[in-house]
Amino acid sequence: MITRTLGSVTLACLLGACGISNSLAEQEVAKEIVDRLLATPVLQAKTGFAAKILIPPGQLYDPLVMLPVGDKTWLNDDGEKKTRAVGCLR
Repeated sequence: MITRTLGSVTLACLLGACGISNSLAEQEVAKEIVDRLLATPVLQAKTGFAAKILIPPGQLYDPLVMLPVGDKTWLNDDGEKKTRAVGCLR
């Protein structure tokens, strides 16, 4: 929720900085774009594979490395900076 709000605010600020008016119609278009970008994708794994979303869109920050661990794959990620502990495997 916070990410969607920040995305809308960011887009509104960018529009304002470019001298584009921020009408209700433009706000609705901006919201549709942010909602589409942050929508949880539908995963369709091939036969013999499984996939699931562990971290929702908008929460994974610049993944760095894919690391195979057993039958799973972990992503090294700087993470959202809620604390000073960053760069953890999630």
